[in-house]
Amino acid sequence: MLTTVSGANWAPAIPKNIPVSEAGVVGGTGKGSGTGTGTTKGMGGPISGKQLFGVTLKARKLGVVVSINKGAQNSGRLPAIFAEVFKEFPDSPVFLTNGGGMRDWDVVEEEFNKKVEENNKRKKAGEPYDKFLGKDIKRPEVGRFNTGAALDWIVIKGFKPDPEYVGLKEKHPELFDDLRKRPNVWFISSNKEADGAYLAFADLIKKGVEAIYWYNQFDRPMEGKVADELAQKIGEAKIEILVQNQGTRMQGREWLEKVGAKYVK
Repeated sequence: MLTTVSGANWAPAIPKNIPVSEAGVVGGTGKGSGTGTGTTKGMGGPISGKQLFGVTLKARKLGVVVSINKGAQNSGRLPAIFAEVFKEFPDSPVFLTNGGGMRDWDVVEEEFNKKVEENNKRKKAGEPYDKFLGKDIKRPEVGRFNTGAALDWIVIKGFKPDPEYVGLKEKHPELFDDLRKRPNVWFISSNKEADGAYLAFADLIKKGVEAIYWYNQFDRPMEGKVADELAQKIGEAKIEILVQNQGTRMQGREWLEKVGAKYVK
């Protein structure tokens, strides 16, 4: 079943009564002694007919964005999700993230610096403080998942002080090994509060995907100039956005409605 983020039912429109060849071309007719040649493309082009989580897709090239945060790892759903995706779209470009926020970097950095300042004040005053809070926050970047840099990512190596956060490598070793072997898997570095998921979408647009499946927790904001510009590009490219929520929260609903996201249950 597929619904829009606002709750309305939705199904992809399929053109009817149009003679289309496998290449999506309608043939013309010849006159006199000449031979007719087809030049008109079928309306909307051929659809893939492939299904993803029970939804029939128009797109033939799918991009994938999956947040592999602690909650997603501990839910046990990640192996089945990737199995479903790779069954129908084995060569899909995949981006792994830690959270799904989208905000301008200057806003993120300023907010984090204030958080560090307040934390230091509490420490000096002898008040409870976050002893694991770093001194700075790294700007998110795109990297290949099969490189050494990915091994130092917190969602891969885990967070030792938390026995329930062992990291993807230990929690789902077979999935980890499979993703490392694939040449078309990337990751967005930095931590959850960096709100850099927009980098994954921007890269997928450049790769020419026609639809994007997004598995995310939706507990971070999606706002600002970078989010607005991304929404505009998605609309111009007419990319389908299929959303599957890891939990019950839905922060960023306005942005999701702006891109016409469909919610996969």
